[in-house]
Amino acid sequence: MIYIPKDASEITFVSQTVGTGIQVAVTSTPEQQSAALFQYIDQDKYLSTRKGQYAERNGASLPWRNQVDFRILQDFYVKVAGKRNTIQLSLDVFNLGNLLNKDWA
Repeated sequence: MIYIPKDASEITFVSQTVGTGIQVAVTSTPEQQSAALFQYIDQDKYLSTRKGQYAERNGASLPWRNQVDFRILQDFYVKVAGKRNTIQLSLDVFNLGNLLNKDWA
């Protein structure tokens, strides 16, 4: 379960340095990390409503999703050289709701 902090007092960051030696080291201060995290939380429609709470399972990505698939199969029997052979034709429609109305997907 993921907890979404309600303010900066609920989470502690430490300085982070990326790159050493010949490469240029970039250091992120705790204040920069905190600002970036809360900027991300505030811009997200779901996360911004869950501050100080735990995220629900699949709450941010797919809170409610239905997908209806449709398949029609037909077998055709053909005799060739005295042997019975089967040819099968199928029609598959994936996510039928989206085919009918793009807002249903």
